[in-house]
Amino acid sequence: MIRLARPLALALVVALTTGCPAFFVDRGEIVAPTRDLARPAAGALPASSTYVDLKERWTREIRLGLGGHAEAVLKDPGLAAAEIAHEAALQSIRGAELETLISNRWTTYYGAEGDRFPIDVNWRFNEQFITKAAILDPASWNIELVTSSGKRFAPIATTVLSATPKPTGGYWQGAIRLWFPWRDPDSADAVIAGHTSWVALSLDHPSGSGDLTWRFRTLF
Repeated sequence: MIRLARPLALALVVALTTGCPAFFVDRGEIVAPTRDLARPAAGALPASSTYVDLKERWTREIRLGLGGHAEAVLKDPGLAAAEIAHEAALQSIRGAELETLISNRWTTYYGAEGDRFPIDVNWRFNEQFITKAAILDPASWNIELVTSSGKRFAPIATTVLSATPKPTGGYWQGAIRLWFPWRDPDSADAVIAGHTSWVALSLDHPSGSGDLTWRFRTLF
């Protein structure tokens, strides 16, 4: 059981508590993870045009209870590089400014020591199915990253990216970022290793549960 920082915990509970079982949407997409966390040079960024397709490939969706929806993006380094290229192209960022953007984004996503990776979760829930009674003890939420090897990892850091104080268009909306360890602290192996065939972001609560799963092309 993990205990989240109170602002994040409340955002999660408001977002995800609906009192109904979950329905998992599995796209069946098999992706090839980037296994090198080295920061790319400006001249080595991929074409900006690859970003939209890559983001879709790394996005998973889930319906949790009545009127609830969550979308998660695993920020693979290849996707992050394409995201930077896309942003730089839109804003005409070049030279030293682009190098600074790469450095700052890489540190934000993967840590100063390159010891983590993020999963961004955007959520939207119908206010008709969210009441004060549904906002239960935040400590009752269990959030883990589960691997095909049976390993389970709690987030090592969390932050609220956005959260509406009031329903917008009939929905509570917001986004959170969860960081998980790049390497298994018990073995020093990468969490997404060459033999890892899938990882799942598991959301579990007495009022509902579900998984968002990414399937990988294995090396062996």
